Amino acid sequence: MEYCGGVKGVKIATAELLDDTPPINGYHIPDISMIRSIVYENSQMILRKASDIGRGRFISLSHLDIPINMQIVESFER
Repeated sequence: MEYCGGVKGVKIATAELLDDTPPINGYHIPDISMIRSIVYENSQMILRKASDIGRGRFISLSHLDIPINMQIVESFER
């Protein structure tokens, strides 16, 4: 990802899937039917139907009930 300077703000790591976690088949977010753009911030994400158009829908990461299905093995942060 270093070609032409890479992708701004991307953090890369190697992870492994945990065997004892049930599969995630889908996740429903009320009032959201289609997502085109996701912006991740420290404690929330912003969902939009079109890239950078409108305020978007703010979703607190602490309110999501998604099982953790992987573990970071090695971080490549500098």
